[in-house]
Formats: sequence, structure tokens, C-alpha cells
Amino acid sequence: MAGLVLVDPLNQFLETTLGPAAWDRYVYVLSTAPESKDLVAGNAALDGLPPLPPISVVVLSSDQAWLRLPSDPATFEDLASGNVPTVDSQKAWDQAQALLAESLGATHITQTNSGHEIEIENAPLVNLQICAVIGPTLGC
Repeated sequence: MAGLVLVDPLNQFLETTLGPAAWDRYVYVLSTAPESKDLVAGNAALDGLPPLPPISVVVLSSDQAWLRLPSDPATFEDLASGNVPTVDSQKAWDQAQALLAESLGATHITQTNSGHEIEIENAPLVNLQICAVIGPTLGC
């Protein structure tokens, strides 16, 4: 493996930065979504992994707010209306991204001119970072 480019990844630090109540809501939302995710099992699996070998790592983080969690789980269905009070989930996401980058010794790029789907909204930036990571080893 020449390197790793992580594109606004969901990561284990979100549990800490959201706090227990908002984390529980987020786990519920993703576990009941059509493309469900078991965040608790995912975090447990990450805890058991060995550290990465010494490789170049880049974390790309969204710089446009996209994550909103309601402060009351009963209001999930009304979230799209925009009239639902939300927790500061975007701040928690940003903090989790910073913690991930720090834990991996990664370059952290936060000026991406995009929301969560950086690979779609700013594909040239993603390509540039992939080339920066693999270029010295494999050529790009």
C-alpha cells in the first residue's frame, strides 16, 4: 500500500465528539436507513486493528455544513422541514475529522469547497491528493 486518501470518512471519533445522546440518535438513524450501518460494531472492529504501516495519509474534510441531527429523536421525520432544533452535529463531525487526521499523522485538508460528497463535488481535488500520495512510489 503506497498511501491512503480518506474522503470525509465516518470515523470512530464521532462517538466522542457528538456525546452520548447525539451518538445514540446517529446510531439509530444509520441502523434504520436503507443502507444501514452498524456503527457500534464498526468502532469495536477498529479498536482491534493494528496501527497503519508508515505510509502517507490524507484526510479530506467537507467545509460546507451537511450533517444535522435533531435534538429530539421523535422529530427525525420532520428534519427536512428545517423547523427542527438540531444539535451542533456538523461541529462534532469536523472535530472527529481533525482527531482522525491527528491520530493517523495525516495531512488534513479542510478547504475542499464541498459538502460530504467531495469525490463528486470536487473530484479534481481528490484526484490531486491520490496522485500526491501514490506519485512518489507508483507515478501518477
